[in-house]
Amino acid sequence: MIATLTGTLAVRDPARIVVETAGLGYEVFIPLSTFYRLPAPGNTVRLEVRQVVREDAITLYGFFDAPEKRAFDLLMQVQHVGPKLALAILSVLEPADLVSAIRRENVEKIDAVPGVGPKVAERVVRELRDK
Repeated sequence: MIATLTGTLAVRDPARIVVETAGLGYEVFIPLSTFYRLPAPGNTVRLEVRQVVREDAITLYGFFDAPEKRAFDLLMQVQHVGPKLALAILSVLEPADLVSAIRRENVEKIDAVPGVGPKVAERVVRELRDK
């Protein structure tokens, strides 16, 4: 399992980057919060990474720091929340804001994220408030 990735930032797009290391280019999907903290292409970057293995793909999701990665892992435990929706949530809410919204049962704050409906927002709060 890939846990971190360090290399040269070759491509920097809002939803994905490519990190080159040891002659390989790794495509890594990222939240906007990570995108805004990355250096310009050509510079060295180090990411926390979550590797997700599915029947039809092996995908890497990257995060600037460990709190973002932990928040992604928590969101992935919620029924009907997949990697893309978890990234969308982290693109809008910092990990601390997400935790605060869950603890205060502030469904509206999570529902305000594009792509998250009220049922999913309620599920996030209900399934994660005791974790």
